[in-house]
Amino acid sequence: MKYYAIRTNDQVAVNNLINNNAQGFSIDYLSWYQNEVAINDIVFIKISGDDAKKNYGYDNALKAIGKIASLPYNIHIPAGRSTNHYTIDIVVDIIFNNVITANDLYIYPEVLNSMSIGASTKGMPNQAIGQLNSDNKGEYLIKALINLGHLDNKNNQILNHFGIIGNQLQKCTINTIGV
Repeated sequence: MKYYAIRTNDQVAVNNLINNNAQGFSIDYLSWYQNEVAINDIVFIKISGDDAKKNYGYDNALKAIGKIASLPYNIHIPAGRSTNHYTIDIVVDIIFNNVITANDLYIYPEVLNSMSIGASTKGMPNQAIGQLNSDNKGEYLIKALINLGHLDNKNNQILNHFGIIGNQLQKCTINTIGV
């Protein structure tokens, strides 16, 4: 299982996430990780967009967690580009009541530089998808969200729901950052 940060500025998807009624959506024009994404990989969903193009008032920040529900499809090379682009479907499992900003996660150094979800100490690639597998960032992000009270992990229900077991479960539950 892998962890990804997905960023969407699609205003229909953003509106559904803001209003807590998103069950899933497609995200297209992805160009990274086409041969790596797999069904049931965990995605941290960040809503984003340029203020001038937003139909709604919201902060660019983490809003939900879901899973990849399809393998890449609609694979094509857009005009003027040199690399494949693709589409995947996302199932939304958890929508947070409020957005979770990089400032909220600042106290967790383990999630620094997590594809513009955690605080950034260096420039982040301007991509709609990024991996959070290096340095266990995906597990630490889940752990930070539990610690902040955004995820209720009573009896490891959240971790079990996402299929975090064995070695991954140990990484998520070690008392490194207070969970």
